[in-house]
Amino acid sequence: MMPFSKVAVLTSFIVGLSVTAYGADENWAPVGEALGKPGDVMAGGVYRVGLPRTDLKVTLDGVEIKPGFALGGWLAFETSGAMGMVMGDWTAPRFDRTRAIARRA
Repeated sequence: MMPFSKVAVLTSFIVGLSVTAYGADENWAPVGEALGKPGDVMAGGVYRVGLPRTDLKVTLDGVEIKPGFALGGWLAFETSGAMGMVMGDWTAPRFDRTRAIARRA
């Protein structure tokens, strides 16, 4: 799994791709290739890529939490005419957030 900072940079790159190259073309295969993981086309033409955090080892009350169950994030891409949009969610533990903030300073 990529470090948080690499994912942030890659996501920014993908946002640019989705806005410019995919405004009118809904071939999402290059986006999946750039992320290293294919996604699924959902209702309304939204392209969604799940990003489980397989680098995290989390237990709750002695039970291991599986990355695909609750630890991870996703990116969703959508086109609208000549425009594109991406949104997502990411599991960022404290050590990831601290490193990301320190690098911005």
